[in-house]
Amino acid sequence: MTIPPNKGSQNLTRFQKQFYTIAHRGASAYYPENTFSAFRAAVEMNADMIELDVLLSKDNIPVVFHDEKLDMKTSGSGYVRDFTLKELKLLDAGSWFDPKFKDERISTLREILEYAKNKILVNIEIKTEAVTEKEEGGIVELVLSVIKELDMENEVIISSFDYRVFNRIIKSNSRSKLALLFEPLQSKGRDPLKLVSDYSVDAFNM
Repeated sequence: MTIPPNKGSQNLTRFQKQFYTIAHRGASAYYPENTFSAFRAAVEMNADMIELDVLLSKDNIPVVFHDEKLDMKTSGSGYVRDFTLKELKLLDAGSWFDPKFKDERISTLREILEYAKNKILVNIEIKTEAVTEKEEGGIVELVLSVIKELDMENEVIISSFDYRVFNRIIKSNSRSKLALLFEPLQSKGRDPLKLVSDYSVDAFNM
């Protein structure tokens, strides 16, 4: 993660280091990715930051899960968006990694942020699959709401490959930090430095 030099400290209260140890989807080499155990282990390993992925459940609850479909990483089958939170909580989210993690469950964003508060920084990736043209009540608004309610705007950075996410966060006047995810094959020839400037992001991930 690179922080552009033009960003002042007033916007990055807890983001002042030059290099960060970031636990991608938690301590995912040792625990099932994006699970509570993986994030707890990252804290215990003294990581600077955890990275997690967010999608919406059928009943519009931000949940921490990477894949659009449940099939590879849970005991369920189908799209995350087609299951209510109650239904998602019934699924085994750990046995795919090791049978000893059979009791792992999908967490909500709120659950992970409540645990992380004052312990570790959090990089929230809003998945492109969850972003729709709906602005009111969409995933961006719901994620921002959880962050604000927990008073964690200075402990969180929001990242995405989807530029609509940045437009909506900017329009919301949120104080949350933004990180542009850039993949050359997906960028359609766009200049990454111009994108950083256009969206006034706080960090750049490549």
